[in-house]
Amino acid sequence: MGNQIILREPGLENELIDTQALHSLALLKIQQQQWDEAYFLLKQALSSGSEPPELYNSLGYVCLSKKQFQEAEEAFERALTLNPHSVEALNNLGNVKEAQGNLSLAMVCYQQAIQLESHYVPAYLNLANGYLVQNSIQQAIQILQQGQKINSTSVEISTQLGTVYQLNGQLEQAQHCFEHVLVLNPHYIKAYNNLGNVFQELGHWKEAASLYQQALAIDNSQPELHNNLGSVWQHLKQFESAIQCYQSAIDLKPDYSEAYYNLGNCFQEQGEIAFAIQNYSLALQCDPNFAKAYNNLGSSLLYQGFAHKALENFKKARSLENKNPLFWSNFLFCLLYCENITYEEIIQEHVDWYQHMKASYQKRYTTYQNIPDPNLRLKIAYIMRYLSSSNDPFFIKTILKFAHKDKFEVHIFAAMNPHDSLF
Repeated sequence: MGNQIILREPGLENELIDTQALHSLALLKIQQQQWDEAYFLLKQALSSGSEPPELYNSLGYVCLSKKQFQEAEEAFERALTLNPHSVEALNNLGNVKEAQGNLSLAMVCYQQAIQLESHYVPAYLNLANGYLVQNSIQQAIQILQQGQKINSTSVEISTQLGTVYQLNGQLEQAQHCFEHVLVLNPHYIKAYNNLGNVFQELGHWKEAASLYQQALAIDNSQPELHNNLGSVWQHLKQFESAIQCYQSAIDLKPDYSEAYYNLGNCFQEQGEIAFAIQNYSLALQCDPNFAKAYNNLGSSLLYQGFAHKALENFKKARSLENKNPLFWSNFLFCLLYCENITYEEIIQEHVDWYQHMKASYQKRYTTYQNIPDPNLRLKIAYIMRYLSSSNDPFFIKTILKFAHKDKFEVHIFAAMNPHDSLF
């Protein structure tokens, strides 16, 4: 959801032919992203003495692309001086302010552009982006709803509104938005992809697969579509189809770290650990800051008995996302398998974890006053995701075996069928 910058062709009336020709050639260079050539042509056009505001708007865009923010700002302000009602120049001036780190002034520009022309789509998109940067999701939704009401046929506004709804967990509303987009444009691949992602979150896997397939029938050169379809097949345990999709994504985009990561997960799920390790490593070659890939590589290495190498990867994952409890848990668990690490060091790492994470957990849980009484047993509760005889509950069985029942009262909470042979 990047900023929307608008370039308008120069008008033909009352302009010198040379200026028109230079501007047209500059616009061609802009489309080719040949910024220096475009800049030279625009400056040459301005040297003729003619000052159409569209020329300054184009110059500002080129300067913004070259990160020459001061000159870009001056160009857009000159365009507004020549034409105070230019919503394009006002919107683009907001882009400069935002690029300079002044989001508040940028949002003022976007709001003024909307006031000048209520049907001007780019300003709605940019203003909503600003609210998202400020973590004001509801305000982003409100401005996009306003834009959608005025511009009911705008594919861009409905797409962004659906994306924000999805970000906010409002999946049904997101679904309606993307379905509306497909009514407006049945060939809009992004809407198929976004709607497929929503159906994945809703657990409607076959519907998601159908949407990705429809999009690929329109254009099979999009690596993200192959990757997303692969994730559906993997969830449905159709591993061969999933692997083919991930490989197609990688063929189209050789540095696609997410596809390598998913391919690694697919192999890991099938117990093919060597191939999993290979693909996690390739994912990290593409993206050295991919925390989840370090974590899963660590899990695969630990499974093969390489505890110290696994620990290095868990530690790296934790350093990249130090608020992720899973990365901390895997790191602490791996310590138990590493030689030359003392019990004191293991205890200290657990203390460090507690100190690091306690603030976020204290906000979520109520604390209680505990009055020590040597005549009462200490109650200890374990919360487990899985607990059944089929999941080899080695650790909890060990705790139950060695716990001093005269000192401790152990409680276990788990999502399980109570009629299990474990108890």
